[in-house]
Amino acid sequence: MLIKNWLARYRAQWAGRPLLTSRRRPTAVPVARIERCEERTLLSATLVKDINPGKNYSSIGSDSLVIGNTLYFQANDGTTSYELWKSDGTTAGTVQVKDINPGANGSGPNQFINLNGTLYFVAWDGTHGSELWKSDGTSAGTVMVKDIYPGSEGGNITSLVLVGSHLYFSAWSGTGDYGIWKSDGTEAGTTVVKSFADVYDNQVAQSVIEVVELNGKALFSVRHTASQNGIWITDGTEAGTTLLSANGGQHTDADFGLTKVGNSVFFTRQVSPVFARHLWKTDGTVAGTVLVKADMPYISRGLDVNGKLIYLTLNDTLTVSDGTSAGTFSLSSSVPGFEKYFRDMVVFNNLLYFQDGTKLWKTDGTTAGTVIADPDVTLGNWPGYIGSQTIISSIRVAGGQLFFTAYDTIRGLELYRSNGLPGGSEIVADINPGSGTGVGSILSANSTSLFLSAGDPLTFGNELYKVPLVESVVNNAAPVLDPAGNPTLDSVVEETPAVNNPGTLVSTIVSRMTPGGITDPDSGAQIGIAIIGANQVTGAWQYSLNNGASWNYFGTTSLATSLLLAADASTRVRYLPNYNFAGSPGFTFVAWDRTTGAEGEKVPTTIRGGTTAFSLAAEDAFITVTNTQDAPFLNQFSTLKLPDLNEDTPSASNAGTLISTLITSYTSGTGITDPDPGAGKGIALVGIDQTNGLWQFSTNNGTSWTNVGSPGPTAALLLAADSNTRLRFLPNLNYFGSAGFNFFAWDQTAGTNG
Repeated sequence: MLIKNWLARYRAQWAGRPLLTSRRRPTAVPVARIERCEERTLLSATLVKDINPGKNYSSIGSDSLVIGNTLYFQANDGTTSYELWKSDGTTAGTVQVKDINPGANGSGPNQFINLNGTLYFVAWDGTHGSELWKSDGTSAGTVMVKDIYPGSEGGNITSLVLVGSHLYFSAWSGTGDYGIWKSDGTEAGTTVVKSFADVYDNQVAQSVIEVVELNGKALFSVRHTASQNGIWITDGTEAGTTLLSANGGQHTDADFGLTKVGNSVFFTRQVSPVFARHLWKTDGTVAGTVLVKADMPYISRGLDVNGKLIYLTLNDTLTVSDGTSAGTFSLSSSVPGFEKYFRDMVVFNNLLYFQDGTKLWKTDGTTAGTVIADPDVTLGNWPGYIGSQTIISSIRVAGGQLFFTAYDTIRGLELYRSNGLPGGSEIVADINPGSGTGVGSILSANSTSLFLSAGDPLTFGNELYKVPLVESVVNNAAPVLDPAGNPTLDSVVEETPAVNNPGTLVSTIVSRMTPGGITDPDSGAQIGIAIIGANQVTGAWQYSLNNGASWNYFGTTSLATSLLLAADASTRVRYLPNYNFAGSPGFTFVAWDRTTGAEGEKVPTTIRGGTTAFSLAAEDAFITVTNTQDAPFLNQFSTLKLPDLNEDTPSASNAGTLISTLITSYTSGTGITDPDPGAGKGIALVGIDQTNGLWQFSTNNGTSWTNVGSPGPTAALLLAADSNTRLRFLPNLNYFGSAGFNFFAWDQTAGTNG
C-alpha cells in the first residue's frame, strides 16, 4: 500500500467514507459533540519570585507556615543566607522580614507556630544562641521573646506546642536542668513550669523529650530517674504538674511517639533491660494511662483517622489501633501488595492516604478498607504519565484537594493532584521539562494558593512557586482548525543520520497551514496540536520538548491516545525513515489550545469542539523523504552469455539480442540489482573485442544499427534494458570462435541510451 493511501484509508475508516487516494482528504473524524457550554477550571504553577537570582541556586528552606493569607518561610537570597521571609503570593509582596543574624551565616528560623495571629519560631541571631522569637510580619516587630539561656549557647528549644493561649516547649536554662516551659508571647510570661535535672552518667541530655496538647493541658514525656521517668501532664503550674505513669528505673527507658487521637494520646514505651517496646495510651489521668498491647513497633509518625491511631513504624510497617489489644494489628502484614517503602501520609475525606513506593493507597483502618487509591498512578495510565518507575513522595491536602509529588524517569519529580478516586489523578505542571527535578517540596497553603519550593535549574534554580486553589473558572471555546492549507515538514534525505536530523518546529508546521490555519475565539489563547494518527510503517516519528536536546518516540497515537505538542520555540517533530525509503509519510492532528493537559501527554480527543481544548476538524502534515542515488550492484561471480551464432550468418538475418533479455538471463535476473525502488536497468560497455568481427547496437529494435566503436572507461556506451535496445556481433568471413565485451551495470539515472 502506498504511504499516502495509508493515511487516506485511516481517515476513511473514521469518516465511514470510501478510500481516497489523493493527497488532500476530508477532515471529518468521529467526535462526541458537546451540546451545551460547560465551565472548566484551569490549574498551573507559576513562579512567585526569583529570590536567589541565577540558575542552580536553591533559595527555599523546609520550614513554612501560613498565618491569615501570609506565607512565612525560610529563604536564602544569596547574601544573608537563610532568614525569615514572607509572601502574599505576589512578587512585590514577597520580601525578607528581617535579617536576624546579619552576615552570611543566617539565623535558620525553624519550628514555626501560630499563637494568636503572631508567628513564633526558633532562631539564632549570632549572639544569644538558639532562642524563642516572634514576628508580626515587620522587621521592627520581629524580636526575641526571651533569652532563656543567656549567652551564645541557646536554650535548645524543641517540641513547640500550642495549648490554649500559651506555647509549651522543652528548653534548657543553663542552670543544670531541662524543663517544661510555657510562654504567652511576652518575656515576663515566658517561664519554666517544672525543671528536671539533666545529668546522669556524667552526661548532659535532654530530659523533656516530646510535648503534645491533651484536653487543654500539656502532656509530655520525661527521660530521667526512677521517680521521674515517664509520662507527665501539666496545667501550666508546678503544683498542677503530675506524673501519670512512671517508666522503669533507668535513663535509657523512655516514652516516644506521642500522638493525639480523639481525647487520648498514644505512645510507645521503651523499657529495660531488653529495650522492649509496648503501645500505651492515656486520657490524661493516672487510671486512664494503660498498656494497649505489648511488643509493638515504635511510633514513627501517627495520625487520628476517625478515632483510630494509624501509624508508620521505623521498620517500614503500617499499624492500626482502636485502643484495645484485639483492635491493634499490622495493616502491612494483613493486606497483600505492600512494597513497605512508606514515606508520607495524610488524612483526606476521613480516610488515610499514604504512599508506599510506587503506589498511592488509602485506608479506613480496616483490612478490607485498605486499597490502592488510584491504580492508574501505579500502572502509568494517568494523564501526564510518560515515564516509568513512579515514586510518590510528599502528600498534602489543600483547598479540598490531595496534592503529592511523584517521580518518573522521563518527567522527573513534579507536582500532581488527585480527588482520591480511581482515574482521578493528574499532573499539575511540568515545572522543569525533562527528567530533572521540578518540585523540591510542598510548603504550605493559604486560602487561594498552594506554595511550593520548585524550579527550572536552567533558569531560576529552586525558588518560590504557587498553584491556585481557587481556580480560575473560564468558559473556554475550542480552537478552530481550517484544513485549507497543505502543511509540510522540512524535507529530509533518505538515510540521513539522526544526529543530522533536527526536525521541524511544531510552530513552523502550523505556520505552513496557510491558507488554512488555527484560530481561537478566546483572547490570548495558546496554540498546540494533538496528533491522532501517524504513518510509522516506513519509519519512526519522534518529538522533542527541549529543542532537540533529547527525543521521544510518538508511540501509538489515536483518538484514544492523542499526543499533545505545543506550538512554541522548543517543541519539534522529526521523521526517521527506514533504510532506502523515499516517499511522503505524514501524521494527522487536531488543534489543541493547551488549556488542559501538558505537552508530551497522551489524552483522549474523542470529545472535541464546544468548550473542549480540541478542534472538531483535523489536518494532515507530510514530510518529503528524498531519494539519494544508490549505485546498482553487478554480480561479478556469474558469466553473461549471448545466444550462439552460425558463422557467415548474413547481417539481415542477425537480429541480435535485447539488452533486457541479456540482463534477465543473467543469473535468472539477479545479476544486476539496485537498492533504489523502481530503478532502471542497463549496461555501460567499457571494453570490447572486435578482432574477429564487428559489434553493433540498435535503439529502435533492429530497424537501424550503429557500430559500437571503441568504448572505454572514459567513454562508455550506455545501453538500456528496454524493449528496443539490442546488441549484435557480425563475425568476419569464415570466423568461428568467441567474442566478448566488458561492462558495468547502469541504472539510467545519468546519461542517455546509445
